[in-house]
Amino acid sequence: MADVASSGLLNFSDGTVAPMYRSDLAEGTLEEVQTDADFTTVVQSIGDYAPGKTVVGGIMTAKNNIAYAYISRQGQPATIIMVAKTGVVGSGTFPCKPFRLQAGDKLEVLSIAAATRTLSVGVWCNDGTQRVFTVLGASGTVTPVDSITGNGLGATLEGKSIRSMFMTSIDGTLNTSAAGVVAINAQGAPIGAVAASSPITESPKWSPCNIPVKLNYAFKCTFSA
Repeated sequence: MADVASSGLLNFSDGTVAPMYRSDLAEGTLEEVQTDADFTTVVQSIGDYAPGKTVVGGIMTAKNNIAYAYISRQGQPATIIMVAKTGVVGSGTFPCKPFRLQAGDKLEVLSIAAATRTLSVGVWCNDGTQRVFTVLGASGTVTPVDSITGNGLGATLEGKSIRSMFMTSIDGTLNTSAAGVVAINAQGAPIGAVAASSPITESPKWSPCNIPVKLNYAFKCTFSA
């Protein structure tokens, strides 16, 4: 694993932007990316730089590969920011759940090595909750778990309904589960799915769905190797 550059931007509802940059983001470790002093004069956490402003979109990139990014408040994901390898974003920026900043809020990014098989599933629930479920791709069946607690889908989001989700993975044709991830109920029946995007070639986008989550529900991914 190496230290790599990570850059991107956050869009505010008033039309302004905050360029974000870090030169030494450690691959495989969730770390904070702060404002780019070349444009913002100071290096600050995003909440300290723009308290009271509302983030409405953005994009974060890393040199080799990237798993996910979000603005956190008190250690919990508040709004997910879309990601891609530097140079392959395509659309320039992507909408996010509008989020009003306060002091202490941080932009956290997980960059990974080019060949790392980390897959990430982002979810957006009916009450505004956003979480990331993640796991390493491997031959057979794997179960993405919450990036903060390590719990499964049902234990994390019981009683909520997922209205949008996306998945990132570099595994391509090795993935045999609906080309991405399948949500299953307690009996193992499929109740939702979304195809994966490779962050090395493009940024993912939110896909509409309707998954009322109950206890013992889970995400499942299958791979041929």
